[in-house]
Amino acid sequence: AVALDLAAINIQRSRDHGLPGYNVYREFCNLSTAATFDDMENYIKSADVRRKLQEIYGHPDNVDVWVGGILEDQIEDGKVGPLFQCLLVEQFRRLRDGDRFYYENSGVFLPQQLNQIKQANLGRILCDNGDKMNEITSNVFLLPKVQGGFKKCADMPEITLNFWQDCGSCKSLPPLLEESEILDYHALNKRSTHSIKNTFKQSWDFKETRQSRINSLEETINKLQNEFEEYKKRVQNLEN
Repeated sequence: AVALDLAAINIQRSRDHGLPGYNVYREFCNLSTAATFDDMENYIKSADVRRKLQEIYGHPDNVDVWVGGILEDQIEDGKVGPLFQCLLVEQFRRLRDGDRFYYENSGVFLPQQLNQIKQANLGRILCDNGDKMNEITSNVFLLPKVQGGFKKCADMPEITLNFWQDCGSCKSLPPLLEESEILDYHALNKRSTHSIKNTFKQSWDFKETRQSRINSLEETINKLQNEFEEYKKRVQNLEN
């Protein structure tokens, strides 16, 4: 029989992909590594767990990264240990920084549009799409009792789509929220708060940006046309 539970699949999948072992990833994250299983005492406190690891793997360098990571003691106010905390942060950082269309990047949205996007949260989405929902918590991932109970859906921040209107002079646009209101609402998200402050300091000229892109595209087209003519001449010379 072959074990096909999720844990077994995760272990086998890491081996199929040639992932380094637990100690290697600990070193990658600038965490201490273990020469013996007793060295894991600071982050895997259970002596019984360490004993079983020794029986199965024989040496700390043989421990699979998923097994070692899942067995670490949880960090304060977290659900994972220090290794998985490091790897999750690194993965999300790479996803963000490697995406040229990431919504906070310069040139993706106008500052006014970005302000509206930053008001969105899962609570507002549930209110808009739920079946007769009238109340929700500000943070749907926490129990109501730890955040002052429920709030009315009508009091949850809403995105104003008027800032996406394509018009020369839109007089119907509502005034922007005060910066302090947005910062208060996103107090838990330090990176968003920093981005909002910086956004208000930036100037934006849509026509200038559009013209710059047009000029760049025209230069690329001209370059390709010149290269095409050059290759055409070479082919003619070869035929002659």
